[in-house]
Amino acid sequence: MVEAKERLDRAEAKKASAKDDFVKLDRAKRAEQIKTQEAIYQSKSKNLTDIKKRLSEIESQYQIDTQKEKNLKERYQKSQKEYEAQKESLSRNHILIKRAKKLQIKIDNRHNSLKELQDRVSKALQNRDTLTNDIEKSTNEIESLNETLDIYRRYITENSSYKQLPEVITKLTNYIAQKE
Repeated sequence: MVEAKERLDRAEAKKASAKDDFVKLDRAKRAEQIKTQEAIYQSKSKNLTDIKKRLSEIESQYQIDTQKEKNLKERYQKSQKEYEAQKESLSRNHILIKRAKKLQIKIDNRHNSLKELQDRVSKALQNRDTLTNDIEKSTNEIESLNETLDIYRRYITENSSYKQLPEVITKLTNYIAQKE
């Protein structure tokens, strides 16, 4: 029995040694799992840090893009208002241009009428000058004829013996009247 006891002791020692080996193996497995889990955790932690950093960058870019969008919308609205104002101004200017063209036509017509009147006045002045010269000539002729008539009348008065002279004087008077 000694032998059996020795065997049992050896078996128990082996069992204890196996148990120690099993515990060591179990601890080694757990340590390996913990290392693996820690590596996974470190990797995921780094990924999470990278994701948080990227998220921060995206949020920052989002803020910038949101501000740009706001600015673009404001510029668009301002441009739209300016466009509408220019469109309205163009419409008003178009109306003013039409009015200006109509006024220019009226001015041109009045200018033409004025030119015609100036031409007529110029011709009338020329005619007046011609008539004034004719009147002066006629007046001079009448004065000359009146002087001649006065001479004849005095002559007749002084020499009443000439009876045909009144007839001549009448003819002369009629001639003078026609010239006036």
